Amino acid sequence: MQLSYWDSCLFIDFLNGSPPGEQIVSPLIAAARSGELTIVTSTLSLAEVAYVARELTDGLDDKVEDAIETMFQDDELLTLVEYDEDIGVESRKLIRRTLGMDRRLKSADAIHLATAATVRADVLFTFDRALIGHAQSLNVTNAREPEPLEVPPQQGH
Repeated sequence: MQLSYWDSCLFIDFLNGSPPGEQIVSPLIAAARSGELTIVTSTLSLAEVAYVARELTDGLDDKVEDAIETMFQDDELLTLVEYDEDIGVESRKLIRRTLGMDRRLKSADAIHLATAATVRADVLFTFDRALIGHAQSLNVTNAREPEPLEVPPQQGH
């Protein structure tokens, strides 16, 4: 089974019902439910996925909070990886390696990269091009945007 690490933006797009969420993320969730891939994310995503776009103008909606909570508690859908000291140290090392680059790596992105590397994910899916660029330049993990109905090849665990 393929191990697919997700940056929090995939969950946000899914909950927002945006085109990437409906066209790309929903089919990947269906693939996870059918056992074709395993979705993994950091517990950091619990804080990053805090609201949907319409709540910024319409106010908070208890149904949205319930949807977020249900999604992250669904052990059959995804696995949460605890942020711990080892991931923290690796994250700091990644940030330090970007000090001479045009764009420094953000702490949250470093945590996602370090977590994906720690679990040896086959791929880190994100819509964040800066994160993809850092993953490539640091040679940490295979990070890229997901494509419709894509199931990544397994790297051999």
